[in-house]
Amino acid sequence: MLKKIMIILISLVFSLQLVFAASPESTVQNPEAEISKYYSKQYRFQVDLPFQGFVREIPVWKKILSPFQGKPNVAYLEIGVNQGRSALWVIENILTHPTATLTGIDIFPEGMDIKERYLYNLKLSGSESKAKTITGYSGSVLKTLPAESFDIIYIDGDHTASGVLSDAVLSWDLLKKGGVMIFDDYQLNFAHLPVELLPKIAIDSFITAYRNSLEVVRSDYQLFIKKRQDGCLQYTDISSIGCSPIGQYIYVWNYDKKNELYRAGDLRSPVPLTQADRALIEKLLRETEFGSDKLMLEAKMFEDQEFLRLRGKLNLDMSNIVIKKEKSFMMRLRDLRDMLQGESR
Repeated sequence: MLKKIMIILISLVFSLQLVFAASPESTVQNPEAEISKYYSKQYRFQVDLPFQGFVREIPVWKKILSPFQGKPNVAYLEIGVNQGRSALWVIENILTHPTATLTGIDIFPEGMDIKERYLYNLKLSGSESKAKTITGYSGSVLKTLPAESFDIIYIDGDHTASGVLSDAVLSWDLLKKGGVMIFDDYQLNFAHLPVELLPKIAIDSFITAYRNSLEVVRSDYQLFIKKRQDGCLQYTDISSIGCSPIGQYIYVWNYDKKNELYRAGDLRSPVPLTQADRALIEKLLRETEFGSDKLMLEAKMFEDQEFLRLRGKLNLDMSNIVIKKEKSFMMRLRDLRDMLQGESR
């Protein structure tokens, strides 16, 4: 009984936090005026929670996508265009060059007017000629698109973990180096649903698997990543298990466990290491957290004399290494709530 009361009280804290963080109530008295705040035309959008959710993110989109604004041949792909809330904003604000293009994918369920609204909005924008609309399931459609052909990809389709993970993996090969991929609803959390029906575990899995070739630009309710050169792409020796970038080096994991460190770009001879050096490097690489694109270093290890010695010996670049911080009160409270809920099931 006490455990249930604690869960209720902790959940109430998070509920109040969401209430105070939320924008004004979802019922809008004047939808036309609301649309006019963010768009140049009176598009046929439902001014609902998804609408408000997107427009709250507009300042972030402006900042992160500004390098693509007005540039020639910028190609934007959106999975799950719905009525076009985000697609039309991108057309008006980012794809302003005549050669820029939009590719939109959606299943457009029958019996709803979503497709009619989207096509009407595209026509009203005056940029209909820039857009290609594909009706179908992304899992099939993405396989037909050319590799490295898009600068920006927004994933907002199937929100189950398997759907999000499939869209991310299939889209990754379509994204150019330096391109940006955006995930919607990263922090979506319905307590009544298991994790496999929510996006977060899929996005974290993708970041973990592809961390050698991406950078998390922003992690909030939406998550933005940038595609970069794979730090291990230069190492193609099939006799090893694989490699992990660490600072300006790559660490090669061999089947015989005689692992080696090389300077990136110079694979002629390994950097001399002691067993203690290897143990420190492997501890750092193994302890990187699930869902993180950066190496995670415990504060104790950062201050350890042996690590300081190794860092000096290698002149290690620490730009992709972060020191683990103690969890905030709210994070510890959330962990306690999750633990109690798990024990109550």
